[in-house]
Amino acid sequence: MVALLALSSGVRAGDGDLDPSFNGSGEASAFGGTTAGGNVQVLGQPDGKVVLIGILSTGPTSAGSLGVTRLHADGSIDTSFGTNGQAVIDAPSGGGLYSAYGALDASGRIVAGGTLDFGDHSVMFVTRLTAGGQLDSTFNHTGTLAINRAFVTAQGDTLSAIGVYSDPQTGTADDAILVAGSMQDAYGKFNARQLAVVPLHADGSYVTNATIGNGTFFFGALSDIARCYRTALPNGAGYDSAAAIARRWFPDGSEIVALAGNAFSLGTNPDFGAIVELDNSLHAIGSFGISGVSEFIFAASGTAQVNAITLDDSNRVLVAGTDTSTDHYNLAVARILTTGYYDTSFHGNGRVIINFDESGGTFYSQGEAVLVQHDGSVLVGGQVVSAAVGQKANFSLVRLGAGGVADSTFTNGTTITGAHKYVFSASNDFANTASFTQGEKVLLGGIVGQPSGSFGVLRATNDHIFGDGAEPAAFLPRIP
Repeated sequence: MVALLALSSGVRAGDGDLDPSFNGSGEASAFGGTTAGGNVQVLGQPDGKVVLIGILSTGPTSAGSLGVTRLHADGSIDTSFGTNGQAVIDAPSGGGLYSAYGALDASGRIVAGGTLDFGDHSVMFVTRLTAGGQLDSTFNHTGTLAINRAFVTAQGDTLSAIGVYSDPQTGTADDAILVAGSMQDAYGKFNARQLAVVPLHADGSYVTNATIGNGTFFFGALSDIARCYRTALPNGAGYDSAAAIARRWFPDGSEIVALAGNAFSLGTNPDFGAIVELDNSLHAIGSFGISGVSEFIFAASGTAQVNAITLDDSNRVLVAGTDTSTDHYNLAVARILTTGYYDTSFHGNGRVIINFDESGGTFYSQGEAVLVQHDGSVLVGGQVVSAAVGQKANFSLVRLGAGGVADSTFTNGTTITGAHKYVFSASNDFANTASFTQGEKVLLGGIVGQPSGSFGVLRATNDHIFGDGAEPAAFLPRIP
């Protein structure tokens, strides 16, 4: 009877604590000492396995190659994947890869990519691996694709997000791919760039249907015309880029593509964040914001940068990032209504800024990932670092209730209410992405042990719905 009462009362001891059933400590790493910085994408498979994607310095170019590894649900290396648990995709001759992103499709294949830089131009680079970790020859015949825009000799395009049309719970999927980032017609930090999305068919071919998107580019001869979506943010200074992408599909075949982006001034200085909502033809949804675009900051004034996006079950947009309006950066999150305006039922003004300043110290923090639980609670992953000389960066995870109030039961390793701080290594650890696995356990991945660096991932307990340690498939979180 006591056990039944505890279950019904929603007791969830240890939420956010490291899960010792994962590699014995709740933490695991791979590609030790070989990373080239940038970021690590973590993906949770439906069977509990974990995929990590990042950039390596072990390839033929110093700029980096793409590394992918897979772990079993217990945190051990899955040696059946690739070669002894690892796959390395070298950059084409003369180029190097930086920043890594990825997604899983309905068949368990891994779509990964990054920005391929040649020093005088850069392109979006995409690859697909089979579920076994081998290059998938059904994707562009070779398993890789460099998105070269013909007749643009000095393009400066970048890749910052990948989305795949797959719903593992319903089997509704065509495995089409959306590649998001920026397009620049003249390579260089201070040259104009625009937020962009390039759609690809599942076989890696370009979409040429004239009804898709609002832009085009040549990918071969003058008759080879690919479709894309491309826009300059209305109030930006001309230096715009996508940061993250989320997709929500509906039984009638309609779809929302939510794109998070940033406007920069002077090339790289954060200015403000933006959300663009598109339909399944990559046309702006006019009822959202102003002509499909909502621009925002986290504080009442100042500047901001957004790094992550997701949709909740009411199709409201959640974005996480950094409030850059003060003398030190703070982790921040906002919830935006389907109209494109702040949701004032979330913390009163639609925005929450978490100041990680602990007693006697000033801390910088950044929001790098955002997830929504079925009860509406919001999880924000990122990192926190003391401004004091010699202090190091740590992974962090924050949980807010559905109304935007910090969850006081979710506190460990720090005095900040609703936050967990994790000491992964004795050096600097930078969290980049998060994913649900095995119900609502949380994976938080990034680069650990900088400057030498490894791919790192932790798994945190988070049994917020039933308190029984397992969630039926019908209640698994929707995967954007």
